Amino acid sequence: MDVAIEADLRRILDGELPSALESITLDFKQEARSTGETEKILTDAAICFANAEGGTIVLGIDDDTSGPGAFIGTQLDAQTAQRRIYELTTPALLA
Repeated sequence: MDVAIEADLRRILDGELPSALESITLDFKQEARSTGETEKILTDAAICFANAEGGTIVLGIDDDTSGPGAFIGTQLDAQTAQRRIYELTTPALLA
């Protein structure tokens, strides 16, 4: 894991709001109501990063909660998410 991302996750654990740590290269996301909707949200974020400087999407973080409660987790497998982003983009994005 990227050292800067790890530091940001520690800052969230220590009480900072994830939304305050987001930037043009870092975005925190949480699962939507359906897997398809979550995949669409991740794809949109990946496209934005691809059209800019690149970046990191961290899934399983509640933007509006600080401390341990912000870490809500995800049921979405990382490889599945990566494959779906590839499938849903033209040209196909590779993570």
